[in-house]
Amino acid sequence: MGLIEFIGELINPGEIGTIEKTKRGKGERLDTLIVKTIVSIVIVTVIYYLVFGISFHFKEFITFVSVMAVYSAAGYFISPKPDYSNVGWLGGIFDNPFRFSDDINRMLIFVMVILMPGRLISTTVLSWIDYSKKGDLL
Repeated sequence: MGLIEFIGELINPGEIGTIEKTKRGKGERLDTLIVKTIVSIVIVTVIYYLVFGISFHFKEFITFVSVMAVYSAAGYFISPKPDYSNVGWLGGIFDNPFRFSDDINRMLIFVMVILMPGRLISTTVLSWIDYSKKGDLL
């Protein structure tokens, strides 16, 4: 944060987004859930391959599952809501040199994008749990 941004923010403060807790949504259709499951499996497989390669060791696998569980829980419970009207000049391509609130909103967008795969994985698992409780899988 530069001095110009601090002074500009005092003169004309910008809106910033929030971080909210997620509320549980409604159940999903089975075909949508199957597509989400396939995408989630691909995401987990790609992440495992990028981190560990083709080798498989039980200790690494347990560590990976633990980290993915924490990441999925963070993706599910943390829901950043940036204010898209204040992300910088030209839709966030250029930094607004007179505000630092646009930096906060761009950071919230970055956090939201990073947590999206974890949110997809966690909502898929929770939807399968809901379907199994209902007993109408097949």
